[in-house]
Amino acid sequence: MPVTVTEAERASFLRCRRQWDFQAGMRQNLEPRQRSAAPDLDRGVRVALAVYYFPGMWDWDRRVRLPLVGQELDRAPEGRALDEGKALLDRYVRWAPTVDRFAPVLVETDFEAAVLDPDGAAVVTAGGEPVRYRGRIDLMAVDARDAYWIVRHRVVDGDWPPTEQLLADEALAACWAWEQFYLGMAITGTIYNELKRVPGRRRPWPRLRARRPRVRQHEPSG
Repeated sequence: MPVTVTEAERASFLRCRRQWDFQAGMRQNLEPRQRSAAPDLDRGVRVALAVYYFPGMWDWDRRVRLPLVGQELDRAPEGRALDEGKALLDRYVRWAPTVDRFAPVLVETDFEAAVLDPDGAAVVTAGGEPVRYRGRIDLMAVDARDAYWIVRHRVVDGDWPPTEQLLADEALAACWAWEQFYLGMAITGTIYNELKRVPGRRRPWPRLRARRPRVRQHEPSG
């Protein structure tokens, strides 16, 4: 049976190997005694943004499309009772059209790729089982030059994360894994779409870390 490593497990391993060893299900066969029931704002917002950037609705009239975004947040278990999430999205959908410079291609899409060694051979366990890396991309987008980008939505608490932290993020591994998963597609890089929570401030501060000319879904890039 193949051994599958997820994005969360890899991030935990890089953060603290001892902590990963204590928590890794594949090594310890453990699970939490009680899972947290607290709403996950970050996950709720990403689920709603998957509707906002859904490729089939990208060129729809905003008066039709935007109500669906709020409805998706209400339906998502992570979004229940998240008044902050609704306010964040309301301001985001007014801000995003001024900076989005791409057309969405895929949203909330899973991938899985074989882990390779430096020589390009597939990594296997001592028993000969393949090792695979599994993850999910929030958004795949294409710009006016036919360049493909993986877009990662993030709700940020406190200060904006430094660039050095983003360079160590799992989105970089996703770029590599997607090119193995979808042969022939070259990924130009990652766009970090960051929405900042500011305690006591009515208006959140969104930020987009890469900008390209806006592309309509039905138009060729030229």
